Amino acid sequence: MRIKHRHRIAAKATEPDGFVHAMARHVAMYFPRSTKRLVVSFDNVMSRAAPRPHFPWGANFVDRMGASHLGLMMASPDDWFRHADVWAFFDRLRDDAFFEKFDEVIFYGSSMGGYGALTFAQAAPGARVVAMVPQTHLDPGVVPFETRYDAGFERGKWSGPYLDGVDGARAASVVYVLFDPHFGPDAAHVARLDPSNLVELRLPWSLHHSGPILSKTGRMNDVLEAAFDGTLTATSFRAMVRAGERCEMGARQSLRAGLSKGHPKLVMRALTGLAQSHPEWEFPKIKERAQRLVAHAARTPETP
Repeated sequence: MRIKHRHRIAAKATEPDGFVHAMARHVAMYFPRSTKRLVVSFDNVMSRAAPRPHFPWGANFVDRMGASHLGLMMASPDDWFRHADVWAFFDRLRDDAFFEKFDEVIFYGSSMGGYGALTFAQAAPGARVVAMVPQTHLDPGVVPFETRYDAGFERGKWSGPYLDGVDGARAASVVYVLFDPHFGPDAAHVARLDPSNLVELRLPWSLHHSGPILSKTGRMNDVLEAAFDGTLTATSFRAMVRAGERCEMGARQSLRAGLSKGHPKLVMRALTGLAQSHPEWEFPKIKERAQRLVAHAARTPETP
């Protein structure tokens, strides 16, 4: 099959010792660098909109690490890797003992890519998984709480092998999952995972933007390096986040969450503190809404 134009520069970079495997809806690219570590990454729904040339998810970070990289990329509209071509590809890698060439194997992805990382980890038992805000399934009969990705569900075939992220995660040595414990859909997916090998990386009030918010704190690389090494813990993750830069995007998400939970006075106090610590950050709409809610509460008599 032909390689899409947006993938051709990346495909050229796999030479001379790597490979490109084009499929009906996907393309896999392998960049060999070391037998010490292999990172298997998966596109997410934002990957197709990324600036060209289109390299696999996490390509720059993996390259700087010096690790070998196998990237699964979308060549057609997103289907959560639910296509027989992809399943056969991972079967072939497993049967050819491809993963056994490496001392360490890490499956890595975010959102749809997080689903891929969890699910296909079963092709390399004992691998580590690093998944940001992942889904575990899209079938409403299995995950009735998941209502965000109807188009992805319709495009994919939700039967066959490599189906449920829960099963793939059980085959891993450790599963690191970054998510917001207060954001219902993401938290519900994480709750399906077996806790015996799960390390929860909780970033409250980040909603489905945990990855971008962690990046803006300046600690993403530190977190990934520790997770890829298998040394990260929930405690060390919290320490890294606390030591990072305060993030305007994260502050905005927290303020909005405070309003949605019915705490406008707390939001006003937070705004006062932020005005002193970060006067360049302005949240006029949030401030206006908080003031309106505080005024409304003052006018509303308490129920006896």
